[in-house]
Amino acid sequence: TFTFDAVHGPRSTQADVFESVKNIVESVADGYNGTIVAYGQTGSGKTHTVFGNDDSTANVGLVERCLQALFRSIAMSHAE
Repeated sequence: TFTFDAVHGPRSTQADVFESVKNIVESVADGYNGTIVAYGQTGSGKTHTVFGNDDSTANVGLVERCLQALFRSIAMSHAE
């Protein structure tokens, strides 16, 4: 039996997907391990979701969004 925290359809935006995983990034910043899995059939958009493309900031993928959030968290903790 598997459970999923989120399932996204073809109308989901990159921002929608990031919103569903940003708590994992926050937990990693707090020192916990975290895993994000992109699962689906061939051609369903996993690579696009993870890496995005360069045509606009709206299409930035999870890797860049997660790293930006992680570095923001680090910068905020150093500012305190």
